[in-house]
Amino acid sequence: MKKIVFVEVKVYSIAAYVEADRAAKELGVRERGGFFETDDDYCQALLDGAFNKALTLRLVRDVTGEQFTDAINKTLAPRMQLAGDTASLDKFNECLGSKNLVNGTEIILLWTMAGDLEVLVTPPITAPQEYGTATPEIKISSLALCRGLFEIFLGSQASVPAARSEWVKGAKQLLDSENVKRASRKQGGN
Repeated sequence: MKKIVFVEVKVYSIAAYVEADRAAKELGVRERGGFFETDDDYCQALLDGAFNKALTLRLVRDVTGEQFTDAINKTLAPRMQLAGDTASLDKFNECLGSKNLVNGTEIILLWTMAGDLEVLVTPPITAPQEYGTATPEIKISSLALCRGLFEIFLGSQASVPAARSEWVKGAKQLLDSENVKRASRKQGGN
């Protein structure tokens, strides 16, 4: 969301994806350790989890790449300065800053288990996108950049609180599925 003359304007819709099996197992381990008390704990588990995760932002209006990166940099730049890794942020900004991001464009941010950020920008599509064959435009090895970007959306001061609430529900569903699997294995004698 962006405020223009005291009116909030939606700029994108957002979705989060995790590697389901690995995430479910890790959530199960954390639950058995008594980790979960609040929704913040679930978001922290998604942020800290040793599994691949992705954010997909689908633009719902035309913006310039510079407008997009400026909005992110308001939150991210101070963090990257503190981490001493402004070079990674500069690479991210260079990748997106000169683009004309039209309505329907998707920006996919993949945080790999290796600590890399892979950025894929797809044009507006009329048919389902085949992501498996897509090649990221840039790969940036920076744990600070990955974590900083994902904290914008999953952190306690999330820019889209309604999405964060839905991701907590999704994490709880993954945990429930893991608990069912565990119970089934115990009953089956495995």
